[in-house]
Amino acid sequence: MWDPMGAIDTLTEDITLKSHYVYVVDDDRDVRRSLSFMLGAAEIRSHPYGSGADFLDALPDLEPGCILLDLRMPQMDGFHIMSALKDRNVDWPVVVMTGHGEVPIAVRAMKMGSVDFIEKPFSEQALLGCFQQAFTLLE
Repeated sequence: MWDPMGAIDTLTEDITLKSHYVYVVDDDRDVRRSLSFMLGAAEIRSHPYGSGADFLDALPDLEPGCILLDLRMPQMDGFHIMSALKDRNVDWPVVVMTGHGEVPIAVRAMKMGSVDFIEKPFSEQALLGCFQQAFTLLE
């Protein structure tokens, strides 16, 4: 049986989580709240954004961090956000999440530079594992 506290303890030992941010970009308010709570329990600082435009507007003032990015959002989808990051020479690690985990979508996300792809719903352990890899790319 998976022990969430054990996973969090292990991750905390491997990486200084308090020095990293995760920017959660998802149009679903409940998902943003849930992810922010889960990340906070793992002592990972997070900041939620309800749209890609809001995130990109804030980007110049943000400290480098990992981006947890939903692909399917109205107005500006995750692929457009990834393109905008590339255009701005922002190479922060991106973990893509979607409720529609089709292989072509995953391949496209990885080709665009995401460091990982996770399908909703996902376990806390799976998400924390994604960040363990992503945070090493920030150092």
